[in-house]
Amino acid sequence: MGKLITTKEFIERANKVHGNKYNYSKTNYIHSKVKVCIICPKHGEFMQDPMGHLHGYGCMECSRLGSKKKVYGVGINDYSGLIREKRKFLPSYKYWASMIMRCYSQSMHRKRPRYKDCTVCEDWLYFSNFKKWFDENYIEGNQLDKDILVKGNKVYSPETCCFVPSKINNLFESSKSYRGKYPIGVSFNKQWMKFETHIRLKDRRIFLGYFNSAEEAFEVYKKAAEAKIKEIAKEYLEKGLIKDYVYKEMIKYEVNIND
Repeated sequence: MGKLITTKEFIERANKVHGNKYNYSKTNYIHSKVKVCIICPKHGEFMQDPMGHLHGYGCMECSRLGSKKKVYGVGINDYSGLIREKRKFLPSYKYWASMIMRCYSQSMHRKRPRYKDCTVCEDWLYFSNFKKWFDENYIEGNQLDKDILVKGNKVYSPETCCFVPSKINNLFESSKSYRGKYPIGVSFNKQWMKFETHIRLKDRRIFLGYFNSAEEAFEVYKKAAEAKIKEIAKEYLEKGLIKDYVYKEMIKYEVNIND
């Protein structure tokens, strides 16, 4: 390395090489042959030869993961355990890979354009982080939802996602392709030249009436839909099929005309 440098000078040089990626709060530079402690923001502390570090070497775990084939170009399986049990993927891995696919697969976007603008938060691009959250929140058979806690949300993250039964998930489907240009829950009956609305209750499609305007039909649908959401939220909470925080958001949920 040439002349002896100080710890401060070593850190300044290291930051120029690595673009301020690492934390050097525990670094104590003695000379070029004594390893120093460096902190990776993702993988914690590691010891490294100072000269090698200034020549571009960094966190070995970052290097190892970077060499792995990424799931749909972004997802990283950094889990140290097995992702298969008895030849089947762990449920947590299947949910994670499916989430990554919805957000980053071009073939998925061609089939379901509504996912084209969706993303996954940086933490959840790493399977181990998603698995930890999954193990703490998953209820068997439930679906991963990103819209109930934060309406109109496009980002999958611990703060915006929850697990709910498919019956609840279906309550929040907008079905725009079915209703066309009309508000949620409303369609136009060409035979009667009236606007109509329906709601599904206990697996039956219930007719709520004909109306002269789409707005009138929507108001009737809105009242019925919000009542149904509250009823199902209470039922599923009592059965232990949703978490308490999901229930609290569901009973506050409002159906808007532009949904």
